[in-house]
This record gives sequence, structure tokens and C-alpha cells, in this order.
Amino acid sequence: MTGRRWLAASAVALVMAVGASGCSQLPGGVDGELANAWAMPGEPKGYEPVDGACFLTYLIGTASVKSAPPVDCSQPHEAETVYVGDSPGGSEADQFAFCEKKVNAALGRDWRGLRVTFEVILPTVAAIKAGAKWIRCDVREVRDIEQEMAATRTGRLKDGLDALALGCFQASGKDYTLTAVACGQKHNAEYVGSVTGTGSKLPETDSQWAPIHDRCAVLLAAFLGVSISQYAGKYSGLAGVVSNDWDKGERGVRCFLYLGKTKMTGSAKGKKLAPPRYS
Repeated sequence: MTGRRWLAASAVALVMAVGASGCSQLPGGVDGELANAWAMPGEPKGYEPVDGACFLTYLIGTASVKSAPPVDCSQPHEAETVYVGDSPGGSEADQFAFCEKKVNAALGRDWRGLRVTFEVILPTVAAIKAGAKWIRCDVREVRDIEQEMAATRTGRLKDGLDALALGCFQASGKDYTLTAVACGQKHNAEYVGSVTGTGSKLPETDSQWAPIHDRCAVLLAAFLGVSISQYAGKYSGLAGVVSNDWDKGERGVRCFLYLGKTKMTGSAKGKKLAPPRYS
């Protein structure tokens, strides 16, 4: 800003000096009208996100020109933009649902079945007032599905999704803390799929959770390859909320086959009644 002011002040002083001299002879190519040859400054541009960009650290909420610059995706990074476009507007829940569809399309599968999470990134309030209307959907790998701490990775997520697919777990404690293990090791839980909850409030009571458990049971029975009655007579399941922001539309629920104190090795998928009974 200071440089621009000094240049303008110098130009004005030069015009005044030329006018005061009364000289009618000017060098060739100079007409004495300095200002009319200056290009008008263009419209100031705000931050414009780029689809496919990767970032050293992930963002939550908004992005601006002051945000971390993108890095080459072959270099270590925590976040990757998988969609940029016009914002659908609406509530936070509407924007989350919009990004969720874009993320699933970019990954080619339901993100809830992967060790990943995603963020809805919007322009700052100042940028929105200036006319910015974009929405950015960022995905990041997480170290585990419980804490969702970002993992540093190299390469694009889509090129390594099989390694991020949820599989077998050991559930322990009163809160059923899930620790991922190889399915070849002994374990008592296995991811089978996800459902989307309904209602504006996070379920708390058994009666509120019952419809979700019923929907998970359908997935669990299909996963094993048995009927609902066969499943109910031998097995149990866990249902875990994906996010704490239920009221903002993040109502995904992951469903797990759960064997209690019993353990098994290998995947239970398609094994019908072969896995051990819940205890």
C-alpha cells in the first residue's frame, strides 16, 4: 500500500511540474496526459479452491488466502480436496449431505466403510459477502475410527482405499472401544455396513436406539447369509454413531457384528451359522 501511494504522489508532482514549466515541446511519444495510459486495476479476487488439491494440514470450517497452500499429493499431507463447486446453500445439514454424496462419488464407495472422514469447507463470512459461493469437500485418512486423529499420508486416497477398508476389531470395555486388528487374529467384532439415522436428536435411550439396531440387524443377517430369525437367535451387534454432530446432519451409524466374550478368526462374511455364538 505504501508503495502505491508514493508512486501516485510522484506522478502528481510530475504532472504539476510539467504544467508549471509552460513547455510546449514534449519528447516523442509523450502527450502530457500521463493518467490516460494507465491500465485500470482488475477486480480483486478472493480465494478460489482447486479440485484435487492436497494440503499438509487439514482445515475445519472455512478457507481463505491465508489458509495453508496446497502441496503435491505425492508429498506427505493430511487432507485432499475431492470436490469443488457451487454451494447448494441451505442448512449445515444440507451442506453436509451434499458433500457426503460428492465424497462417496469421488471414492466410489460409502466413506463410512473406510478409515476416513471428511470436512465441509466454505468461504469466510467476508468472502461470502463479497460474492463467493463455492463449497469444498475435503477428505482425510484417520488413524482410527474412535479418535479420528488425522494420519499423514502420501498419494491420493482413491489409489489406496482397500487398505483403509474397515474390517475386524476387538471391542473392549463398557464403552465397547474398538481396536482394529487383522481378521486373521482373534477378535470379537467385525464391520458389516452403515445406516443413516433419523430424527433431529441423537438417540439416547434403548427405545430410541431400537429402530437403528433393527436396521443394523438386517445388514448383519445379510452379511452372514442367514435369516433375521437365525441371526437374532445366535448373534448380537453394535451400532456406533460416526460423528458427534448429529444435529448438523451427520447421522451415519456404523454396524458391527459383535460376539461378546467369544472370539473368532477370519471374516464372518457369508459364513452363515459357522461363526461362534454370541456370549
